[in-house]
This record gives sequence, structure tokens and C-alpha cells, in this order.
Amino acid sequence: HGVRTRIQNTIRCVKELPLDVEDVVFGALASAQVVLTPHQKDLGALVIDIGGGTSDYILYADGVVKQSGCLAVGGDHITNDISMGLRIPMARAEKLKIEEGSCVLGNCLPGETILLKDDSGFAGKEIERETLNTIIHLRLQENLELLKRRLEEEPFINYLGAGIFITGGCSLLNGIDHLAQEIFEMPAHVAHAQTASGLTSAVENPQFSTAIGLIKYAQAVQTDRPRRRFGRIFGKLFSGMR
Repeated sequence: HGVRTRIQNTIRCVKELPLDVEDVVFGALASAQVVLTPHQKDLGALVIDIGGGTSDYILYADGVVKQSGCLAVGGDHITNDISMGLRIPMARAEKLKIEEGSCVLGNCLPGETILLKDDSGFAGKEIERETLNTIIHLRLQENLELLKRRLEEEPFINYLGAGIFITGGCSLLNGIDHLAQEIFEMPAHVAHAQTASGLTSAVENPQFSTAIGLIKYAQAVQTDRPRRRFGRIFGKLFSGMR
């Protein structure tokens, strides 16, 4: 999935470093390598990887990929909505989303406000917390409902025995698993990379699921291709990942 010219431009940029591009991997496929277990793939599972600009998804049933795709909406669109709705700069909207945001409605006190500080650190405008949460909720609700309609074009969504696994930077928003569970009417979980012991908790953050998945994918590919010098590096980093 992806626009061919954008992929080709990315490959050209990498080659200028200079590095060789061994393969191009769909983001959700990479994330699924470390988010799901083989048993969950057999039971049926949907991985939703919500990044800044896109929401990638991949659906497994009977251990194989049945559906996959990409929606051109992600966390950056939530930030833009906050910026427009509250009339604040994008940088401040992003910070507000990360530090104070939630997609759960009705979980704050009536009239509860958030005090925004200006660039100099002094008190600025106040906004209602419920207003912020409503903006986030509506955008994520629209995104997940759009994804559900697309998945319902095929019958496989009815066979998700393991449920839904949400990852990517946007998965850190409070309550996103509950919202997904409400929309899809099945269990939903925030998922991070299931890595070997010894890796730091920062690496296991959902934001890095695709990056860790790409490394695991590269490690697996090494067994099918002639050994190269970078194979030893991947082996040392992730020899314990299974």
C-alpha cells in the first residue's frame, strides 16, 4: 500500500546516504510481527497502527493476512482539529493532545478547565477539558467508523477471535481502546512490541512497533538470503525475539 512515487523518492533518499534498500515493507505488516503472537493470528486479529499522517491496518484469520490497507488520516489530523477548534498554534495543540488529551467523554468534572501557558511560561487562556476531549473523540470516532465500513466489505471481520490490537503513537491517547471496543463491538487492546527481555521499556513503546517490526522482519529475511555483514548486527540485537 502506498503511492509509488513517494516510495521511490524515499528509496532514493536512503541510497544517497549511501545505503542499499533490501526491501519495502507495509507498516502494519511490520507492526504485526511484534504485536501479535502466532496463536493470535490463528484465532483472528486486527492490528490498527495509527501514526501521524495515516492509519494502517492488517487483518489476520487462520494465520494468514486476509485484509490490509491504509486510511489517510492519523494523529496529525487530531492535532489540526484541536488547533482550529481552540485557536491555538499547532505545536501547542500537539503538546495539549499528548499531555491532556482523552477520547473518553464525560470523565471530567463539570466546568473543569485546562490552563494554557504562553511561550514565556505565564498563564494564558483557559479551555474546557470536555471541549478538548470532544474534539479528539469525534475525529477518532470518524476514523474508526470509516475503517469498520471498509472492513465490512469482506466477511473476515466476523472471525476476530483474538480481537483488535491498536498500536502506533496515537494509541497512547487515553481511552482509545474503549472507543474501539464500542465501535467494533469486540475486545480491543493497546499493544506494544513483544520483544525479548533486556530491551528497555522505551523501545517497547507503541510508537516504535513498526520500527521494531521492521528489524524483526529483516532478521527473518536474513535466513532466506545470503548472509551479509548487517545480518550479524540484527542477530545480536534481536537474537532473543521469537
